[in-house]
Amino acid sequence: MNYFWQGLQQDYHIFLLAPILCAIFRTIFILVYKPYPSFKGKEVALYHCYRYGFWWGMDFNAYVLLLSMIFVTIPGVFNNTWFQIGDSLRLTGLLIYALVLYTAFIGKMIFYRQFNDTYNKLLWLGRNAEKHNLLDVFFKQYHGAILLLSYLPVGALLYGAIILLLNIPMIPSIFEEGTVSYYTFNSCCFIGTILFFYYCRYGGTFNHDDKPEWDEIPSVVKKDIFLSRACIDDLCALENVWHNPLDALLTHTDEDDEPLIDSIMPEKYKNLKWKELSSPIEAFCRTAQGPRIKKPKNIFLIVGESYTQYLLDKPYEKLHIMDGGKKFRKNPHTVSVDNFIPAGPLSRPSIVSLMSGIFDARLELNERENFWAGATPAALPIQLKKLGYKSIYWYGGNPTYGSFHKFAPAVGFDKVMGATEFCPKDSPKTWVGIYDHIFLEKTAELLKDIDEPTFHYIYTTSNHGPYKMPLKKLGFDAK
Repeated sequence: MNYFWQGLQQDYHIFLLAPILCAIFRTIFILVYKPYPSFKGKEVALYHCYRYGFWWGMDFNAYVLLLSMIFVTIPGVFNNTWFQIGDSLRLTGLLIYALVLYTAFIGKMIFYRQFNDTYNKLLWLGRNAEKHNLLDVFFKQYHGAILLLSYLPVGALLYGAIILLLNIPMIPSIFEEGTVSYYTFNSCCFIGTILFFYYCRYGGTFNHDDKPEWDEIPSVVKKDIFLSRACIDDLCALENVWHNPLDALLTHTDEDDEPLIDSIMPEKYKNLKWKELSSPIEAFCRTAQGPRIKKPKNIFLIVGESYTQYLLDKPYEKLHIMDGGKKFRKNPHTVSVDNFIPAGPLSRPSIVSLMSGIFDARLELNERENFWAGATPAALPIQLKKLGYKSIYWYGGNPTYGSFHKFAPAVGFDKVMGATEFCPKDSPKTWVGIYDHIFLEKTAELLKDIDEPTFHYIYTTSNHGPYKMPLKKLGFDAK
């Protein structure tokens, strides 16, 4: 008997349950919390929500297959007793995992009703919450006793579903035990299963860089705030929370913040005089002294992804790495500041800070709905609007990455232009966006049709890790 082949088939059979269960939970969530009366016109978004959510969930669900093969099937090949109890082990392990999924789903349903969001960093605040109060809310407001009792019927249904999967008829092996064909077939099945595991875990690809994540949710889904939340499975959402602990700033009390605010106040507002203002930001108001140059028709702020300062400095000029940038800086119409400090530790908080006039400090303001509702007074497009300029945000990638299709208009941009929308469909691209030269050339073409004073915020993407652009093919000579 080919124990490995039989056991492996059972591994694949039980592997079916987790993604089906996640799809069921996703459906219940969508039906319970949908913000619109019907799904008319949402068919494409729903399809991609389920498709992308299925592959994203494989980040966890794929382990059902791998772990069952490693800890049940393979030992069963060498130990007959272990083989005989194999289905019981599979049943127990999968039932525990399915109940974990159910627990995460219940928690998500409660969390969404409370915060109108799926699992996010607010979970970290639960550590400091009054535990008796949490229990009181769970049992009285959310009928906790009924939810706990629901584990009995749900567990019974899951038990029955796993039994049905384990009773799916198996395909007999056609190879005689001990022959070369027998070992070759089993080896191919083992290697194929390992490859299939990685294919599933990487979201239907063998490339880790293409693994599903929040930024790359399909645009048709990301533009629907509700479906973009429904797209992520609960364990994946919890994993994101785990890898992104709460910023210390969000745990500060007003008393903690007072000395910090006081330390940056202008002299006349120090020693807490700023508290007399309706908002601390008023202490930094400055009125421009009037025009110093002829009003230009177009203003360009070009943000180059990973365009580092030190390579522009004199000690490195012989490397000829940024000759184009140096030439651009020497243009008489260019203002350049050598000691400019980016307004954040990474590109995204930097551009968000430049847009909003608020230091982002890793708070991911662009992903917070309350910053999609309106502009801050210090927002750059708002200031330029007072001078008669319209504002356009030109992005070399997809504006739904980072929710800039929501955030940019909120801070005052009149239009958001994503390269993935206006560049040719077959344009070569990195995982972040269209190659810079194609994006910039197409942007330059579209600029010719604009005949009113405009501020252009242009953000390139190509110089972004992992660095896989075909530089030689694009004409770069390292020598």
